[in-house]
Amino acid sequence: MKRIQMKGQILSELIKPDTRNSAFHITPQRLYKRLEEIRLNDNVPEEISGQIKICKKLCLYSYLVYEFATVGAQLSYFALETALKERLRRFYADGFDFKNLKTNIIKKEKPHSLASFESLLKDDKLRFMGVENFFKKGVTMHELINWAISKGILRERFKGEGGIIRRLRNFYAHPTGQKVFLPYGAINHLKMNIELINSLFI
Repeated sequence: MKRIQMKGQILSELIKPDTRNSAFHITPQRLYKRLEEIRLNDNVPEEISGQIKICKKLCLYSYLVYEFATVGAQLSYFALETALKERLRRFYADGFDFKNLKTNIIKKEKPHSLASFESLLKDDKLRFMGVENFFKKGVTMHELINWAISKGILRERFKGEGGIIRRLRNFYAHPTGQKVFLPYGAINHLKMNIELINSLFI
């Protein structure tokens, strides 16, 4: 009986506005306007733009469930990480040399997909030639941003933001100390990440 009551409660609250929004005068129209002002470049790959669309929807639906905005911002950091890895893969799309650290044999590799490229990133026996220890222990968000700056893909001004973005990404990735953001604040996080993604795919 309790299970049926809980199901009915969830259904009844499905389209009920979250009362916390009223304290900050948040409306669906205001959320939509802010989200519409944040746009992705046409060159951003479909996989990543699809992830950002979900982030935007979550921020919009925070009118119904306040915490959804925080979840949307969280997912935007994962979309950014995907974008950095995809841009890195494209940079080496014509092939790159890697060295097997056990055999010292250098081979040519062409990463045809992000999945195949990530499998190389995760293999601690591989190292890009000329980038000492870069992928030996896995790649961090900060390292990805610094790599993009070193190759001229991102402007130097992003160097200072790299550490901030890494800390924010780690904050979202680990539950300890997390808090629920005001929807407008979460949208600001989303905006920052979209600007970075746009800079990767000009």
